Amino acid sequence: MSFLAFPIVGALVVFLGAIPLVTIPAKLALVVLRRVRPDLPHLGTTTTWLLLVGPLIGPLVWFASAAAHQAEPGHAVATCLLGDLEGDSCPEPLALAALLLGLATVATGHGLARSRPFHRDRPTPLPPSHPAARRLARLAAHADLPPHARAVAVCDAAVPLCTRGLLRPRIEVDRTALDTLDDDTLLAALRHEAAHGRGRDPLRTLLAQVAVAINPAGRLLQPELQRWRLAREAACDAEAVAAGAAPLDLARAIVALARPEPRPQPAVAGIALLHVELRVGLLLAYAESGLPGRPKVGRIPVAAVATALLAAVAAAPHAWGTGPLDDLHVGIERSLASPALD
Repeated sequence: MSFLAFPIVGALVVFLGAIPLVTIPAKLALVVLRRVRPDLPHLGTTTTWLLLVGPLIGPLVWFASAAAHQAEPGHAVATCLLGDLEGDSCPEPLALAALLLGLATVATGHGLARSRPFHRDRPTPLPPSHPAARRLARLAAHADLPPHARAVAVCDAAVPLCTRGLLRPRIEVDRTALDTLDDDTLLAALRHEAAHGRGRDPLRTLLAQVAVAINPAGRLLQPELQRWRLAREAACDAEAVAAGAAPLDLARAIVALARPEPRPQPAVAGIALLHVELRVGLLLAYAESGLPGRPKVGRIPVAAVATALLAAVAAAPHAWGTGPLDDLHVGIERSLASPALD
């Protein structure tokens, strides 16, 4: 039983203590960012996304790396006060790292089930020879699609036009959208979706949804996640305009494709209408006064930034020590040893 005490208590401290404690300053930082840069497109930055996923991933990576470092030969003698040590190693930190990994995996599965990203019905692709598919291919050639993205004409889609796919984003355009939009309006919409593809937004949105869903203090970040998603739409609108889309054409596309879900809840329908109004209002301002500046949102190498930060967090315990984890381990071992000493 003493062997399990440190891994179990340590995992509880990480999920119920460290992660909520990191979430609070992340929430405050998000509030400050909104006040410093209140314009909507700049809320859809990589910084905002990192503040949404960081409070969960950061503590998990640090404590798992610290546990692995603590289990290394020569580092565990001072903390493993109980039990027989084989050489200079201690298995309890490794058990903590394995438990954190297992809990994170289970929680991620639960978060995926809650966000339901893969439960939507797949629409049926139109054959390449179909006139609508040929028209889409012709327009997509002028839409500045990223190299890893492609446009696909479909039918019976739940959403008339969207970007899907986690590793290889694809723009799915329903036949109803192809029949509704003229060439200029459809090209503007394609340039908007191309911005989503460049930003890897399907993958980033999924990761943010899961991170907030399994964060014990995720309720603090849920409104910020919704703001980030709306800000990404506004930022992609700005990128599309910077790429050559006429603001009025994109505004017409947004209005034409905005349709309520079957039997929507009044609150959800009201929020969706407000989002459309905000985006159209910004586009009308762009048509009148131009873009305030060329948007940089979505062009930051998100994968490189996230990888560098994770590597720094993982290396920190090995470079500067595992003080908090050492204190926790020693405290648990001493509390278990004290009755035996009596």
